[in-house]
Amino acid sequence: MAVRIDICFNFCHKQNYYSKKNPDLLVERSKYMQHKDAKPWDKILAPLVGLGGVLIPITAGIDAYYNYTVLFSIPVKVISLVIFH
Repeated sequence: MAVRIDICFNFCHKQNYYSKKNPDLLVERSKYMQHKDAKPWDKILAPLVGLGGVLIPITAGIDAYYNYTVLFSIPVKVISLVIFH
């Protein structure tokens, strides 16, 4: 639970810091759907990325509640490390 509170605090702290340091940047980024030169795929992808920010904590909470996490063996971890690194 402490990690989740830390992530929330860190996000809020950064938003507060950048809103004081460069408020124009936050205003510009908040209007991402209103840019005239935005590509059509960007208008679809940008909200989906924002949705991912909501779905990740929900998924982590469901996983912690129902204990769905699968523990992988050492050989599986080594093979995945070799493949994906």
